Amino acid sequence: MAELAAGGAVAEGAMSGEAVLDGLLAEHDSWLRVERGLAPNSLAAYRRDLRRYADYLRRRGFTGDVASLDEGVVAGFVEELQRPSVARDVKLIARSLLERAPPVGPDLGRNVEVSKKRERAARGR
Repeated sequence: MAELAAGGAVAEGAMSGEAVLDGLLAEHDSWLRVERGLAPNSLAAYRRDLRRYADYLRRRGFTGDVASLDEGVVAGFVEELQRPSVARDVKLIARSLLERAPPVGPDLGRNVEVSKKRERAARGR
């Protein structure tokens, strides 16, 4: 992982913001697995949520300076999570309809997922 300078800044030339994020996520995942002994479903939930946060940081140009992640950054992420998402609403509606629909065939609704690309487009990114 990156060498951290005083104040949490990544030493110049050590790693990009992307690499720092990837390293931190991997380290946290390992800690959850080994030290906390979390179940696979719990690990998956943590991974999903932390990936969303990492994506948020990347979109805002995170440079690897961990000290720059203050309350304002976290508050912005929480605010973003509270905004409605068209793609998320479509997924929920589709799943709800499929749960109530009479079975037509063995593959009905098996792969009802909105692609990540469409989900990002629906959010305006």
